[in-house]
Amino acid sequence: MGTEFWWFFDALVVIVALYVIFSNAKRGLSKVWILGIGYLLAVLTAAFMAKPLAETMYNGVAVSSDMQAIERVNKHVDFTRSFCDVIDGHKLGFYAEKQEVQKRISGSDANKFVTRLWLYMNLRNGNQTILHPDRTPMTEAEFEAELREALVKHYGELLGKELP
Repeated sequence: MGTEFWWFFDALVVIVALYVIFSNAKRGLSKVWILGIGYLLAVLTAAFMAKPLAETMYNGVAVSSDMQAIERVNKHVDFTRSFCDVIDGHKLGFYAEKQEVQKRISGSDANKFVTRLWLYMNLRNGNQTILHPDRTPMTEAEFEAELREALVKHYGELLGKELP
């Protein structure tokens, strides 16, 4: 239903209002009008105050609990294990050694850790080309994308358990 049915909603509001007025006639017309005006004021106040109060309440309550949950996850997340799981998932005939992976992701040039992991996989694989499960060759860029996807999934699962 689009904007061409505006009259339908107006008529529905009028019908509901008339029903309420006539069904409550026993209680007195002035009482019904006062209650109706009170309901109307409550709805208008809620509509106008929703945005500023929502932002204030979010900043006052939700942000702090969300940040605490993120800090709890960051204390317990094991990125090295996640990297090892990605490498082990290729079923190359070897398992990634956690100490070796840790050494490569915490080197002096942190921006090159994907290259160092890629070289580690190739070295452990006997300098053979790393293959996708469908046996097509994998590039370093594809490996990096796979690492990112796995880490986002792993971190998201941990956050999902902690966030309300």
